[in-house]
Amino acid sequence: MGSENEMFRHLITFGGHPVSCAAGLKNLEIFEKENLVKKSEDMGVYLLDKLSSLKNLKIVGDIRGLGLLAAIELVQDKVNKTKIPLSYEIQKKIPNYLFDRNIISFRAGDIISLCPPLSITKDEIDFLVEAITSAITRVEKEV
Repeated sequence: MGSENEMFRHLITFGGHPVSCAAGLKNLEIFEKENLVKKSEDMGVYLLDKLSSLKNLKIVGDIRGLGLLAAIELVQDKVNKTKIPLSYEIQKKIPNYLFDRNIISFRAGDIISLCPPLSITKDEIDFLVEAITSAITRVEKEV
């Protein structure tokens, strides 16, 4: 409302702010110093390799990913890719079962999405995949 001189102009809170810029530059410095782009590529290959063992589980319909982004699709029937009925409430069970194994999941149901930090280690990936295997195995017994 009002003329050009009377308008309140507001952009995003941290856009162009010197402190945000300094934090961003430091972040880029850490990326370069710790070679996080290459490390994340290597850890992504390791993650997908470790996840491939889940293909043998009866309700795992697909495992896909690129780099450190991965997804595990859970189905009732692998051949027809039939979805697990909502009545089984796996969207509630999987996060709880992961929490029992010290993994906090923001969304896990018929698709378990993974996006670990770029700094993840092989030991942490092993821990994560073991927890996911345990959670899926528990759900298999209930489906």
